[in-house]
Amino acid sequence: MRQTTVLLMIALMGMLFLSGCASKGPEERLQKVGKLFQQRDYLGARLEAKELILKYPDSEQAITAHFVLAQIYNADGQPDEALAELSQILARKSQKEQEGIQALGFTLDILKRAKRYDEAYKIIDKYQKEYADDRLTSLQLSVARADVMSEAGETTPARTMLEGFLRESTSPAERRQFRSLIGSTFIREEDMEAAARYFEQLYQSASDEEDKRDIALRTAWYWSAAGNYEKTREWTEKVTNHFAKAIAEELDAKEKAALAQVLGHLYAQVGNLEGARRILEAVFNAPFTDQEQMPRLINDLVVTFLRMGKVDDAIAFVRKAASRFPQSPLAQQAVQMESMKAQGKLDTVDTSPLVMRFAADPVITLDEKLLQVADEGTSEGMKDKSETTAPATREAQTKEESSSPEQAAEAGTTRSL
Repeated sequence: MRQTTVLLMIALMGMLFLSGCASKGPEERLQKVGKLFQQRDYLGARLEAKELILKYPDSEQAITAHFVLAQIYNADGQPDEALAELSQILARKSQKEQEGIQALGFTLDILKRAKRYDEAYKIIDKYQKEYADDRLTSLQLSVARADVMSEAGETTPARTMLEGFLRESTSPAERRQFRSLIGSTFIREEDMEAAARYFEQLYQSASDEEDKRDIALRTAWYWSAAGNYEKTREWTEKVTNHFAKAIAEELDAKEKAALAQVLGHLYAQVGNLEGARRILEAVFNAPFTDQEQMPRLINDLVVTFLRMGKVDDAIAFVRKAASRFPQSPLAQQAVQMESMKAQGKLDTVDTSPLVMRFAADPVITLDEKLLQVADEGTSEGMKDKSETTAPATREAQTKEESSSPEQAAEAGTTRSL
């Protein structure tokens, strides 16, 4: 699928809902690092992060600072410097802690991208010996090995290994991860049609409704990547029915919104832009949508508007979002978008074949009534619209998304679900 190249979208994806300044110490310095990073003042962020680590080396904030430095170095084409920062985290955090898991995943990703596969295998060997008696950690390290194998071109043995894990797994989350990585082996072989047919067969043998929903989603995506509109539409309709069933049966309002957002994201990926717009706007307007999902939701909606050629609607939506989240940088982003519009830099209308075919045919979308709950005020997932829950800087910068085959492959996800 064609990707929008507007740099603004990156800022929207990673925006931080800062909840206010801390009064002193490493917390205040970390917020300054986050603000500088958000403003793309990477030199300032790097200097501030180094100062934080120097003055508070044993603090939890220093861990986050190492992550920020690793990301800056990696983006600047300095993999060894990035690996050095991550090694500091790995020295302090185990593979039973999220920070350690993220640091190892980031480390392996850097090594894979640099084609330093032997180094990646050595690191995995080291941790597998250390966690030989821990089934879950050992399994995830084996999965990481399969992912490195796939990246190194050993896609067939990697796929065979992952299929074995898939057959033995009793965890829905694990099975999603294994299917994602199996799909990645086909992506690396550049055979999207083979992937689509593989998941079609997997769908026929699946009995669990949650599994069928996930497999249908992947099948739709791979048929779209293969450029087959008829099959893409067929499976988009199937996955819509599965999500409609799940949302109707879900009692928690926040979970309803989360499911709908996943479906809306898929619609956007396969080219069903009007269907995506309707769902994503409904999720944004729902008062119970999880605040931590807002950056991605806002980004998806803005990109969808731009791909539809609705620049004014995109800007109006960003202004609306800015009024809802006054502490975010969205108001400034709206001003930047106005300037970019005047320069013709937002002319990003998508005229790809699948988008045009979806636009010409009846819209496939979700009934918005499914997002309603009997009593929104008492819903377990209810959140006040005025809340501005702030994701941790580390999470905002290093969390890898894996809600789609494309993202799982691009991110090289090995430890996140």
